[in-house]
Amino acid sequence: MSTPVVSVTLVDELPGGRKALLLEREGAFELCVARDDMSEELRDELALLLQSAADRGALVQRWGGLVEPPQQRRAS
Repeated sequence: MSTPVVSVTLVDELPGGRKALLLEREGAFELCVARDDMSEELRDELALLLQSAADRGALVQRWGGLVEPPQQRRAS
């Protein structure tokens, strides 16, 4: 099992007025956060913390077997 890549992306709008949304695809997590609610400096620091958690095995993906991977969805 390989370590997933983690990114934090600032977006202009999320569905339903949400402030954050975690997207997952095989090998990657992307945390989308409303641009008005997070500075770029905080985004960069959060991305480092989340990637560190993934590197230590605290943030993992377990796809395969009877479980279907989640569908990739993007905020528009």
